[in-house]
Amino acid sequence: MRYFLRALKHFVKMALLVALIYLAMNATDTLGINQQELLGTKGAILLVALVALSAAYPSYGFVERTVEASLEQHRDILVESMLRGGYSLQREDGGELRFRASGPIRRLLAMGDDAVTIKALTPNTVAIGGVRKGVVEAEFRISSQMRIWRQEHPNQQ
Repeated sequence: MRYFLRALKHFVKMALLVALIYLAMNATDTLGINQQELLGTKGAILLVALVALSAAYPSYGFVERTVEASLEQHRDILVESMLRGGYSLQREDGGELRFRASGPIRRLLAMGDDAVTIKALTPNTVAIGGVRKGVVEAEFRISSQMRIWRQEHPNQQ
């Protein structure tokens, strides 16, 4: 069900984007097709392309990455890194931290798919999961902070 909802949300975003582009081009008389062509074969091809892209989106738009860090020992570094990236701690359950985008505009644009989770895989490894963009940014920030921490604390793991 989650896969379907993510695909549907992506379809809505893509359809709105195409509609805005169409309206802007129509308003500036740069539109290369008329309304009948858009409602005909060309429009059907565009619709099929949007559905296909949206159906595939959840499989490539959401990822999980691993970073060498301890959820218990480096919790402050993890939370601070996410706060700097524009996320706020929403929930903390045992071995998992769940963050959501701090700003209402970011949440609205993500249509509710703005969560990034950090969970312990092993005592010294955490997994960061969620929307690809948020995960990659979080991985970069956390890895950088962990490198700095290791340089400052060479005798600790």
